Amino acid sequence: MFLLEVYIANIYSNYRDFACAARYYGSAMEFAASARDSLQTLLNISVMSSHSGDSLLAARSARRMGVMVVADKEYQKYAVAVADAYVQKYFGDRSRSRDLFMKSLRTARSGGLKLHSSLTPVSELYEYYSSRGDLDSMIVWLDDYKRLAETFRAPEMMADVNKGYWKAYTLKGDRENALRAYDAYFSIVDSIYNPAGFQALNSRYNEENLSRTNDRMMRLELTVSRQKMILSAIAVAVALSAFIWLLWRRAIMSQRRIFFLNREIARQEAVCASDPTDINATSQGCPAIECGDMSPSPVASRHSDMMRSVHAALADPAVYCDPEFSITVLARLVGSNSKYVSQAINDSTGMNFRTFINSLRIKVARTRLAGNCEYENMTIQAISESVGFRSTSNFVLAFKKVMGITPSAYQKLAKNSIDS
Repeated sequence: MFLLEVYIANIYSNYRDFACAARYYGSAMEFAASARDSLQTLLNISVMSSHSGDSLLAARSARRMGVMVVADKEYQKYAVAVADAYVQKYFGDRSRSRDLFMKSLRTARSGGLKLHSSLTPVSELYEYYSSRGDLDSMIVWLDDYKRLAETFRAPEMMADVNKGYWKAYTLKGDRENALRAYDAYFSIVDSIYNPAGFQALNSRYNEENLSRTNDRMMRLELTVSRQKMILSAIAVAVALSAFIWLLWRRAIMSQRRIFFLNREIARQEAVCASDPTDINATSQGCPAIECGDMSPSPVASRHSDMMRSVHAALADPAVYCDPEFSITVLARLVGSNSKYVSQAINDSTGMNFRTFINSLRIKVARTRLAGNCEYENMTIQAISESVGFRSTSNFVLAFKKVMGITPSAYQKLAKNSIDS
């Protein structure tokens, strides 16, 4: 009964019905044969409850784990740390959650626990630094995750790893490595789902043809030559169809790849921009790297204050989409001088004023090109003028520099994506 309840809970967990999964794990508690089984089940209840938003059950289960009498103290220490980490992740302090996952990982590695115990903290630490925009730390944990995936020879895990690299390099602006990770991800996904099914169908098809041919050869000795020609024609047709299908798929994937990468960049920028504590979110597309307890220098603090004022002044796109907008106008809006505003933008974003403003305008243009009802019938020239560019050629150059694709190609791919 214990295993039955656990298997049912696992099914609900796989389908992301975490509330039902928690209930079945709770039912399994009644049939647990050992303290270790009870501890593991409580851990599952706490994690599922955290995912489903039940903070009371998640915290209560975590506390019960801490007072249990279990022979394997190292595993108990690990399980409690993981449960507390999930509670902090969903209902408390994300930094505290990170520290607890680090603690559980140290316990797993120093306490001689099974290697798979490292999977949860490693994947969660990668996700944490991904959400914070700390690309260097994110890649470090992705490398650790990759080593575990290779150890377990799990294609699904390798696909997840390459998807993580794809996101990391996209945020970092490393287009070459992002494309490499993108190709690796879809190569693994295709190897899991597509070729196996195609080969199985093709094999069955050939077997049926061979059987029919053998029957005909037995009945009609005089038609052997014709049957061989038919078989050859079928083989050529199958091979040609497969070749055409592969060429078609390659062409479609190449056409969509750049658009998908740019759409991922837009999604990540939107996530980062939703964090009001990050003064660089709207200009760089990622949050600043955490510095622990280090205090910013006076100059950095002043620049941070200035950038908050700058972003407040630029909250309405109509401000910087005005073709007459300049550093002088911005300085007047924030109540400072042009030189100091320019220096704050340069030091905080790594861009000069004109590049900074153009990047904001391109983000607005990207939305308008992607099918906004108000702008769907406008020409490229009209859209470039609507976001403040005086020259369409300058707009095209700036858009391609930021997005890696021309405005007209982006507009076409966006329309195809919506239609499909």
